[in-house]
Amino acid sequence: MEKRYIAEFDHVSIDYEMVRLCLHAVNDVSMKLEKGKITAVVGESGSGKTTLASALLNCITSPGRVVGGRVIVHSEKRGEDIDVTALNEKQLNDFRWDIVSMVFQGAQSSLNPIVTILNQFYETYKIHGGKESKKEARKIFAKLLERVNLSERVLDSYPHEISGGMKQRVMIALALLLRPEIIILDEPTTALDVITQSYIFGLLKSINEEYGTTMLLLTHDIAVVAEYADNLGVMYGGRLMEFGTVEDVFARRFNPYTEGLINATPSLRRDADTLTEIPGTPIDITNLPPGCVFADRCLKKTERCEIVSPDDVDMGGGHMVKCHLYAEGEQDA
Repeated sequence: MEKRYIAEFDHVSIDYEMVRLCLHAVNDVSMKLEKGKITAVVGESGSGKTTLASALLNCITSPGRVVGGRVIVHSEKRGEDIDVTALNEKQLNDFRWDIVSMVFQGAQSSLNPIVTILNQFYETYKIHGGKESKKEARKIFAKLLERVNLSERVLDSYPHEISGGMKQRVMIALALLLRPEIIILDEPTTALDVITQSYIFGLLKSINEEYGTTMLLLTHDIAVVAEYADNLGVMYGGRLMEFGTVEDVFARRFNPYTEGLINATPSLRRDADTLTEIPGTPIDITNLPPGCVFADRCLKKTERCEIVSPDDVDMGGGHMVKCHLYAEGEQDA
C-alpha cells in the first residue's frame, strides 16, 4: 500500500540571528510525516528537534526564523495544501489548534495558574469559532476529559489543584479539542514518574489508533520510540542524520550517531557493561564545520567527512541516511 503523507519539511533551515552570533538550529532538513502514524524525532539537547517541530506551527521563538525551505501541510480537513511559512498572523491563528496542535514540554508551565481548566478550554473554543454557551460547551469538554480518564470536576479546578500527570492529560485533552489532523508532542512526560509516563504514552497510542491522528513525538527516550512510534528521525547539530521506520532504523542503523545513541541506551536485555558512550561533546551550532556535523565525535570518520557535508543517501524502503560511508562508490569505505 502506498504511503500517504500529511505534512512535509522541504529543505527547512532555521537560524537564530543575534547581534554577535548566529545559531544554525536547523540545517536543510527534509522529512515527511506519514498520515495517521506516530513519527518520533530523537537527539541530544540542542539537536534542533523542538525548533524543527515549531516550524510546523510557525511559532519559532524570536529571534529565530525560517531562512530556507517550506513547511507544507496536506490538509484533508480543509481540502488544500497549506504552506505554513507563508501564512499571515490571522491565518496562523485559525490554523493553530484547528489543523495542528501541540502538547508542550512541562504542562505546569503551559496552563494559566490563575484560571480554571474550564475557562482555559472555553477560551480556546471561542477563539476558534465555538458557538455554544459555556454551559453547553462544558459537556464537550467533559467528554474530552473522559477520553483521557479524567472526571468532569477537573474543569472546576485550578492547575495547582491537580497532579502533574493530570495536568498532562488536561493538555492532551485540550490539544484534541478541535480534532486537529496533527498533534506535536514535545517531551510529553517530562518530570513524571515512570508509571505515569507509561500510562500517558499508552493513552497517546490509543488516541492515535482511535482517531487516526498523526503525531510528531519529540523525545530523548529511545525505549519509548521503540514501543510506541512507527517512524523515526535522528537529529544532530541541526541536521537529520537518519530517517526510516522504527523497525528498519533499529535493525540497520546506518549512521554512526544513530548507532551511538542506541548503544548508549540502558536495556533489560543486556548487561550494563555493554553500554558505550558517544565520545566528545555536542557540536557548537554557532560554528558549524564544512563537513559532517558529527565528524569530530565519529569513530568511523574519514578525511572526506571533515571537509564535505554528506548528502542524503536512499538505503531503500524509505530509509534515508546522511553519511559518506554509504554514498555511491564509497559503500566499502
